[in-house]
Amino acid sequence: MVSQDRPTPVSAASPGDPATALSVALDPGPLGTDAGSRLEELQRRHEASCTHCGSSKTHESVVFGDGDPAADVMFVGEAPGAEEDRLGRPFVGPAGELLDRMIDSVGLSRSAVYVANIVKVRPPENRTPRPAECAACGPWLLSQIAAIKPRVIVALGATPTKYLLRTSTGITRLRGGRVDIEIGGLRFPVVPTFHPAYVLRQYTTDVRRAVWEDLKQAVAIAGG
Repeated sequence: MVSQDRPTPVSAASPGDPATALSVALDPGPLGTDAGSRLEELQRRHEASCTHCGSSKTHESVVFGDGDPAADVMFVGEAPGAEEDRLGRPFVGPAGELLDRMIDSVGLSRSAVYVANIVKVRPPENRTPRPAECAACGPWLLSQIAAIKPRVIVALGATPTKYLLRTSTGITRLRGGRVDIEIGGLRFPVVPTFHPAYVLRQYTTDVRRAVWEDLKQAVAIAGG
């Protein structure tokens, strides 16, 4: 049985809600020994069982994740948009183009990181994923994290931040800090920052500087 624990914050950047642990189980059966094989098997299992929420009936593609299975830095967003749904890859629309530039700005490349979303299929009308949808897809994200074992996770926006950290605190208060979570007995630093779509809407010097500082912090953690 492959099982993961609900992320449990170990050290918070600011006071938040008490965290609780929730054990979740995926399909039984062995996974591959290397990260790439484990991710491929997880994707096959997800695609075979993706009927747990309303979004699963409105998408064209299952957008599981993309990037280096051995990445030190993992980026987590909320859900695919229309372009991602069409192409089957995360962050390929305007927000994805900005994410690529953000990654480049701190000396990384898109091919050297791993990018995924909590919800693996496009919600109707590109709306924000509902809690039930995050609950249905979230365990697959946790298994991706456990397979990749990144040195740091960058949570892009409020939805992945709230899910991973088990908090209702807003992204504006949480960004700029680091929170350590535990998944399957392993500890992972999480750096919350603004979602690229928000940066596109609020394209100010302050917002861009804040994101750059957050990503620099993530790179420093990964290299530590």
